[in-house]
Amino acid sequence: MSLIKSCKDCNVNPWEYFDDLLQNIMSHPSNRLRELLPDQWKPQTKE
Repeated sequence: MSLIKSCKDCNVNPWEYFDDLLQNIMSHPSNRLRELLPDQWKPQTKE
């Protein structure tokens, strides 16, 4: 619930956030995990 609240506080759609997060977390560098938090997150562009 806290991640959903954080998303809403940052004006991020929680469904889009979780969808993108779950699809990309395994390939994301571990030293840049901060980028995946709702306040830093930017959706991946669909190619």
